[in-house]
Amino acid sequence: MNNVKNVLAFDIGTKKISCLGAIKSKDGSIIYQEFQECDSNGINKGNIINQEQFETQILKLTNSLKSFLEEEPIILIGNSSKDIQSSMETTEIFSSEKVKVISEDDLEKSMYLARNNNLESDQKILHVIPLNFNLDGIHGIKHPLGMHSRKLELVTNNVTIKKTSKDQILKTFTSIELKPDAILSNSVSGSYSTITKEEKDHGVIVLDVGAGTTDISVFFQGTNIYNDVIPVGGNQFTNDLSMALDIPFSEAEKIKIKFGTVTPELLGKTEEISSLNNEGLTTEFTQREIGQILKERAQELLRLAKLKLDNSPIQKIPINRLVLSGGGSKLEGIQPLTKYIFQYYVRLGIPSDTSKIPDFLDKPELNSLIGIIKFFFNNNDLIEKEKKKNYINKNKLFAYPNFFKTNTFGKYQQLIKIEKLGKISSPIKNYIKKKTAIFNEN
Repeated sequence: MNNVKNVLAFDIGTKKISCLGAIKSKDGSIIYQEFQECDSNGINKGNIINQEQFETQILKLTNSLKSFLEEEPIILIGNSSKDIQSSMETTEIFSSEKVKVISEDDLEKSMYLARNNNLESDQKILHVIPLNFNLDGIHGIKHPLGMHSRKLELVTNNVTIKKTSKDQILKTFTSIELKPDAILSNSVSGSYSTITKEEKDHGVIVLDVGAGTTDISVFFQGTNIYNDVIPVGGNQFTNDLSMALDIPFSEAEKIKIKFGTVTPELLGKTEEISSLNNEGLTTEFTQREIGQILKERAQELLRLAKLKLDNSPIQKIPINRLVLSGGGSKLEGIQPLTKYIFQYYVRLGIPSDTSKIPDFLDKPELNSLIGIIKFFFNNNDLIEKEKKKNYINKNKLFAYPNFFKTNTFGKYQQLIKIEKLGKISSPIKNYIKKKTAIFNEN
């Protein structure tokens, strides 16, 4: 994939499904071209719950991207499934009585072994991120090539997803003849659009608050060392308003966007806000009341994120910076509230190269989508490529009736033109070629 120039990225969210096409120019810069988004029907917390609805929405997007798809771009799927998890694994590469010189073969073998280390049968690897090596009990070696050791171990951050969740995504895209080259965790790739090299080196936590989930990413010494997903997002904020104020979810969403705050104590005198309740009657409440409801949910989410980090393998690493991203980061007061709970320096995440980002992409909720593109072009080795399965759609098959009217291929010796069978999968093509070889020789 190193020479690929065209990429089409999909971000599967609970609220929106968005896609972005980009190319890499000769000077190495990324040019963002096609962008489309639609409502995210059939998805909940990053998982497909209605395949037919989800497939319909993907078709809507791709129908407007026909010209870009004709270029046969690499297709990447970014996902924030609640079934994504991260674990720090130590894999033994070799152990011998005699001292060995660590070779390039040892390092290549180390990544292969790490991909299968402690992998449960119901899990699939999304990313294997090398952190460091252990040499004879000495930890934290970054570049061991050429060093001498009796025992070599590789420490990795393995990011996995439930097999069923991944297979559903692959099945849906393949059924409409889009074969994904890779599925990525947004908690890994999404952060690459908003954080700086300095933050990666000195340590930073990224909280991306989406509609259905919140992605956690932790970077230290230039490497992504920990990831997690919390099944709580902006929809839970809206649902709290809907339940507490007895108003429809759609009305609660509008009120959250227009009047929402998580620091109601900073408000001055607030006016009454009117809305229709679930019975169709007019009801009134203040912005401070709205803020108090949202603050309770925000505090719960932030404390849950802090609890996960405090109980993770990276709890003792000295990090004091946090970046907020995603649509939830637009909620008024979320930055000072996060700073209060974490006692960190907190900033709002924006694309790190704003001069190259078109205005239509300059939104916090699109940070993950941009991150997928940047991650692919800059960290290709951390992507687990999908083995593309041959697939033939029955409807497409019947578009070539002359080839399948009979099992006696001899009757159709003049019809067989192997070079014109590009739309038929390789196994079918090879079968036809084998059966008709005798006639093509004549």
